[in-house]
Amino acid sequence: MIKIFIQIRDKETSKISDAVSLQDIVYRQNEIEFEFGEYGTEEYETLSYKDFLFYKDNYDLLVQIKD
Repeated sequence: MIKIFIQIRDKETSKISDAVSLQDIVYRQNEIEFEFGEYGTEEYETLSYKDFLFYKDNYDLLVQIKD
């Protein structure tokens, strides 16, 4: 089974989020948060899927396909 993951890259800071499965995005949109950095550090940030859609022009979409 092929699995597809999505990451986003902030165009201003070049930070890349952790990968989120496309399946989660489709079925759990209201629960999805893109995470940037390591949890518990000052660099840690999150962006909800809803906010991503609103600010989508500020981000590049990165797609990973895994077997």
